[in-house]
Amino acid sequence: MNKQEMVQALSERTRLKQQDCLRMLNTFMDLLGEELGRGGRVGFQGFGTFCEWKQSGRPGRNPRTGESALIRPRTSVKFKPGLDLLARLNGK
Repeated sequence: MNKQEMVQALSERTRLKQQDCLRMLNTFMDLLGEELGRGGRVGFQGFGTFCEWKQSGRPGRNPRTGESALIRPRTSVKFKPGLDLLARLNGK
């Protein structure tokens, strides 16, 4: 499901205009990004938790040339699913 499909599904379920659903989804993503950018965590009971993850620098290899290269450290995001989400995914 892409962003437009999500907006359409939200609109159908909530009976709100797609424009309003798009604005809410964009605001949600902005808030999530801002909080994670501050090093915070964002958790939804039963669904899961998003948190910042610092990846360290490490040696890598260019797959085309086989040449060794250093992969620079970067910040990424981890998601830990909640129990309710895991139960839904596993048919319980």
